[in-house]
Amino acid sequence: MNFYTVVLRQSSGYWVGLCLENGIVGQGDTQEDAVNKLKDAIASKTQTKSSADKFGLSWTFQCGKQRKDTILDQPESWVCFVQCDDSNTQYNCIVYPPIQIEEIKFGKPKLLKLRGEKLVVYAEENQRKLGI
Repeated sequence: MNFYTVVLRQSSGYWVGLCLENGIVGQGDTQEDAVNKLKDAIASKTQTKSSADKFGLSWTFQCGKQRKDTILDQPESWVCFVQCDDSNTQYNCIVYPPIQIEEIKFGKPKLLKLRGEKLVVYAEENQRKLGI
């Protein structure tokens, strides 16, 4: 589940929504419009430690004919990457700073059966942008 805290206020006849977790702003004619603009502009991708141990720290995006992450068509949109430690009951997470889709270097999945259906963001190829 994605959870964000939004502060809404009216400014110059529009509603402005500010996401407190990442500073992204959405604007609309109504409060609902402003929140929907934020939802369109923000995505989060999570990978568990057990998957990272297998495939390297990475996050996948759907890009097939049947399923596609719509954010891939919005280069100005933002995504937050999360790494969760599923090796214990505390399930501690690292949340990396938000990054715009247009700044990300995407790669092909290591699993051949996923090629053409998914794009992958490998941490090792995006270290500087992710602040790693």
